[in-house]
Formats: sequence, C-alpha cells, structure tokens
Amino acid sequence: MDGAARRRVRHQRRGLQRSRARSGISTSRRCRRRSRSPRARSFVLAWAAAFLAYRETRVVDEYAPGPSGRIRFFAQAALLANVLFLVIVVSTG
Repeated sequence: MDGAARRRVRHQRRGLQRSRARSGISTSRRCRRRSRSPRARSFVLAWAAAFLAYRETRVVDEYAPGPSGRIRFFAQAALLANVLFLVIVVSTG
C-alpha cells in the first residue's frame, strides 16, 4: 500500500468511529464519555434544588401570603416540570 491508500483507510476508519459515536454505539471509553447528556445532569440538579426549596418550606401553606407561599408553589411546579423535561430530553436523545 502506498501512502495515499493508507490515509484513505485511516480516514474511513475515523469516519466509522465518528458515525458510531453519533449513533450511540460506543466503541471506546472516549465515545461513551461523549454520549452522556450534560443536559440530563443539569435537570437532575435542578430537580434537587427544587426539592430542597420544597422541603425547606414544608411548614408553609401553599396559599400563604408573601414570598414563602410563592416559593413553595413554584417549588412544587418545578418538581413536576423538571421531571417532564427530563423525560423529554432522555426520550429525544
């Protein structure tokens, strides 16, 4: 094989590795690391923050006046919305 043929084979192999990485077929640790979704991780962190806000305001009624009632209401809404968004992100890939 001459140099041009070797380069062609090398480029074809790289293209195959790239297509495997895009399709989710992992061939190496490097490809697996790329396929993990940082968005899913951020949704889990957002859900944890909403849960902490909900837990800290557990003595407050949802319809209580002032900022504490609003914090509890929005924490409940965020718990539900974060789960829905996580399902959407995971299902779409």
